[in-house]
Amino acid sequence: MEQKRSILVIEDDKISRTILANKLKEEYIVYQAEDGEEGLTMLRKHPTVSVILLDILMPVMDGYEFLHIIKQNDAYSLIPVIVITGNFSEEEEMKCLELGANDFLSKPYNPAEALVRIHNIIRLEEASNALQEMEKDELTGLFTKQAFLRYATEMVEQNPDTDFAILGFNIENFKATNSQYGERMCDEFLAYIGAKVRRVIKTGISGRFSGDQFVVLFDNDEKNTIDRIEQISRVVFQHAPIPHQVAKIGVYAPIDRNIEMARCCDRAFLAIREVKGVYHKNVAFYEEKMREQMINEQRIQDSMEKALAEEQFMVYYQPKHESISGEIAGAEALIRWNHPEFGFMQPNKFVPLFERNGFITELDSFVLKRVCEDIQRWQEKGIPVVPISVNVSRRDYLEEGWIDRQIEMIDNYGINHSLIHMEVTESLYAENTGVIIEQIHKLQKNDFLIEMDDFGAGYSSLGMLATFQLDVIKLDISFVRSIEINKVVIENIIKLAHKMGFKTVAEGAETEAQFHILRNLGCDFIQGYYFSKPLSCDKYEKYVTEKMNLLEQVGDALNRMEISVPTTELEKSRENMRINSLLSIIESLEEANFIDSLTGFQNRKAFYNSIQSIENSPQLNSMPIGIAFVDINGLKSVNDNFGHEAGDRLIVHIAGILRSIFLTADIFRVGGDEFIILSRESTEREFYEKIRRVNSRWTEEESAAVGFIWLMEARNLEQHMVAVDKQMYKEKRKYYEQKFNDRRRGQRRGKINESMDDSLPSLFDDIANALPCGFFVYQAEGDERLVLYNDELVRLFGCSGPEDFQAYVNGSFRGMVHPEDLAMVEGNISEQINEENDVDYVEYRIITKDGTVKKVRDHGRFIHSEDYGNVFVVMVNEIK
Repeated sequence: MEQKRSILVIEDDKISRTILANKLKEEYIVYQAEDGEEGLTMLRKHPTVSVILLDILMPVMDGYEFLHIIKQNDAYSLIPVIVITGNFSEEEEMKCLELGANDFLSKPYNPAEALVRIHNIIRLEEASNALQEMEKDELTGLFTKQAFLRYATEMVEQNPDTDFAILGFNIENFKATNSQYGERMCDEFLAYIGAKVRRVIKTGISGRFSGDQFVVLFDNDEKNTIDRIEQISRVVFQHAPIPHQVAKIGVYAPIDRNIEMARCCDRAFLAIREVKGVYHKNVAFYEEKMREQMINEQRIQDSMEKALAEEQFMVYYQPKHESISGEIAGAEALIRWNHPEFGFMQPNKFVPLFERNGFITELDSFVLKRVCEDIQRWQEKGIPVVPISVNVSRRDYLEEGWIDRQIEMIDNYGINHSLIHMEVTESLYAENTGVIIEQIHKLQKNDFLIEMDDFGAGYSSLGMLATFQLDVIKLDISFVRSIEINKVVIENIIKLAHKMGFKTVAEGAETEAQFHILRNLGCDFIQGYYFSKPLSCDKYEKYVTEKMNLLEQVGDALNRMEISVPTTELEKSRENMRINSLLSIIESLEEANFIDSLTGFQNRKAFYNSIQSIENSPQLNSMPIGIAFVDINGLKSVNDNFGHEAGDRLIVHIAGILRSIFLTADIFRVGGDEFIILSRESTEREFYEKIRRVNSRWTEEESAAVGFIWLMEARNLEQHMVAVDKQMYKEKRKYYEQKFNDRRRGQRRGKINESMDDSLPSLFDDIANALPCGFFVYQAEGDERLVLYNDELVRLFGCSGPEDFQAYVNGSFRGMVHPEDLAMVEGNISEQINEENDVDYVEYRIITKDGTVKKVRDHGRFIHSEDYGNVFVVMVNEIK
């Protein structure tokens, strides 16, 4: 049965009030009051009345005052009011309407008329309420986009003398939050934000435009400063169900009344782009230059497909040079746009836009195809070919089938996979979505090398070195620009990268001083204007051909020299000219001497020449060959603890072992602690026996990691050497893991300290002492006990020392994680670790000893330890 609606009758004439009430009781519940003050009391008791019938002329509190009070109160302001009139003047009726009256009922009462008026006003009010409910966002209770635009437009039109502001905001990285916390938790969070916005912004209109995109219209005044807006944002987000969320806010103020409301909102959201992804800057005000930028971007977007079809995009190549020999070791493919309207455009003018709109996948496919076409043509024309690095966007990895299509295309051109390096940015790894990691693993399984570009631009880089499988890291250009300040940082990054088996590239080297510093610090490859600017394809072909021919010029000059003693002054002059000519050629090459002075072996330069000779000779590359990579264990520790003379003695000792087993002519010293053996005089059995004999000579104090392979034909040497290099570093990791386990026996779990034997540091020691972040190892099973941790982790938790930290977290990883996040963290790790993937990425909260709640980002790798079984090695950073 339908519940009766209620009516409040406020009338000082008891007889008139009683007659009217008795008539209305047939259809409604009727409450009565004899003046405005009693009416307010009755309204507080029954706030859900459907209609108020109000007399104006009453004692104590008249109808005018009553109307004024209830229309100022949000709880009662929407209740319709029918004013009971006697002989009202037009001015009195106008005053009632201005105070919020909805209709009038004349005395003496006509009961039938009264019922009709009450019925109509209730029906209209309920229809209006129902319409408003349809215009409200179901989750947040705010207006939908269309409703907001309509009501905001009406408010502006109805208040011609008021300046208004539009505030748009969205949640930073909300997609990642949704993945971490799940849809239900995020819906609770959005509902909370909607309710908080309604309470905080009382005088404006609020709406939800999309998932995490909100908008508010409110009065604009001088108080709308960045500080005040950020304070409002903090109030809105305080105590939210998901902590540590940040709103990026754009403000358009004052709005232009001559443009439609939707465009006003667009300008507010356009301003957000100025602070999106910018740390510690959350509010931006719209400026006209932003609109101009948007217009330019739209013109670029309108012409991008035509530009691709008409080949307005061009691929340039910037060479990478080997730091010791100066030889060209590779190049990076860079995109340029010769726009018919804007002229020659650098990639920073259009690539970020293409990243946002998705066109980057088409452009990256174009670049990769052009690189394959160029490599194929170079091979056909006999132009020297070196590996080319190609930038691959995050969107490429996320687009289903993109990687597979590119691999198929490369194979169709017959390009060896070792000639294509895939460059990714560290931000790609920071997001660490399962799809991206899976695609990167697929590339590596297909023998593509992975280079991390812009390394060091983000705060989590060093932790990612230990977490993700890479081949090359490319130092961010900012390091090189301030190289004198960053020298120590660069040196430690290079050492750590080498220790973990990564090659290093420095980009942006422009001066001779920068080049020499980078070379002395051990950087493997240099890219920058010091050697060459980015070159168009034809200029690059000329450049690489000329540089590769320099060595031949040296040989030709040597052959032309006559071995005779000049006697006359003319002969001496001619001889000096020939010598100076030769020297000028030799000086253009770094390390023209082919012999390593310490060991007597051939050096890296000679090794490259030998490889080139084998590959260029049909006779040599059809013969079998054994390849071995040898890397001395613990050389850095010996140098650090006993001096470089002791380190040199270790190098000479290892070199003596190799010389006693292999031919000296087959051994090359290619780095400080690295040797390569190219054995062409042995049979397969003899080669493997020699490797066995080498390994049998190692002692605990003097040893090396060895990777090796036997080939029936000396073809595709670079591809095979990549595999041997990885095998050698795998053996090196085993060595350090064994040292780590040996040194943990008999020692207390916890902090790395001076009581450990420093003569042979483990890989874990190097990482823990080099990283400016928390580092720890914990057992993967049982109660997840901590095995090891560093000082930075102790400081992160606000503990006074290792014992204090051990007691605070109960010696367990579980004790480190916020109790409310623990189930989520363990579930996420369990989902990520499988046979194909041994790395995980999670974010969670911790509680420091003083009670502060912090949010951290955790990069972990799952490994097996002899002493502790399955463990996780983890780098952790605070998210600020």
